[in-house]
Amino acid sequence: MSGITSHSIWANRKLPDVSFYDFIEALSMALDARDPYTAGHSYRVAETAELIALAMEYPDDYVSLIHIAGHLHDIGKLAVNASLFIKPDKLTMKEFAEVQRHPGVGTEIIKKVRGLEPIVNMVLHHHERWIGMGYPLGISGDAIDPGARILAVADSLDSLVISKPFRPAITIEEARGEINRSSGRMFDPAVVEAFMEIPTSVIQEIHRKYRPAVSP
Repeated sequence: MSGITSHSIWANRKLPDVSFYDFIEALSMALDARDPYTAGHSYRVAETAELIALAMEYPDDYVSLIHIAGHLHDIGKLAVNASLFIKPDKLTMKEFAEVQRHPGVGTEIIKKVRGLEPIVNMVLHHHERWIGMGYPLGISGDAIDPGARILAVADSLDSLVISKPFRPAITIEEARGEINRSSGRMFDPAVVEAFMEIPTSVIQEIHRKYRPAVSP
């Protein structure tokens, strides 16, 4: 097979008509399946982030990108030891450092997909904090990608309202209060303001639709 590249092998073959969005959702399902406690997480984050972006009156194309980033924001966790997601107590510093690798790993995965360049920094920055002290870069304020600031709120909401082996969930109303109190510290105030405009009932419907399969 000397001189034959993988590109030339596929060049003359008719490939199946695969929907780009179906493929992204399949990746989300593969990721969510690793942790039965948070199954559906990517779907809930994607839909919540989309609502926030709409409330902030972003253009439709950008809203679509944020929705895609919501599905893929944790894709780097595929490279993290799955047992860390179901550990019955808090992570050690070493284990947390392993989990902190996932935005960078996810970014490297997404860079390989043509057309996803606009969401690279959304994925890389989604654990950064408005006043700094986030990860992986420790940047703050306007240095954080705008889409990532939206994902940060949607991601934190889901983390608060879903039970984990080491802590119980709180209600959506309680989580909204926590996020509102963290405005200007953890989160961009403009994003929090838009998030607070979304009726609780709408968020509850998202969580009913994509409920985790099990509870601790």
